[in-house]
Amino acid sequence: MDLKPVGNVFFAGGYAWKLGQRNKFFIEAGYAVPLLTNDYYELHDDSVRLSSTSKNVLQLLRPGGLIIAVGISFAL
Repeated sequence: MDLKPVGNVFFAGGYAWKLGQRNKFFIEAGYAVPLLTNDYYELHDDSVRLSSTSKNVLQLLRPGGLIIAVGISFAL
């Protein structure tokens, strides 16, 4: 099986607070929308069938969905 590349568009917004003179603490939230919604994987052997659990895991791993980020950026 090969996983195909999938482009996506994402919309996000965030806010940053200064920590000291040069560092920042930030939060970000948004949503990503995949540009391709089907055929994001390819099976090489036609006799292989994926179980429903395998299909659910592959759907969970595909691009797209909620974006939540928290971090600290350090300036050198």
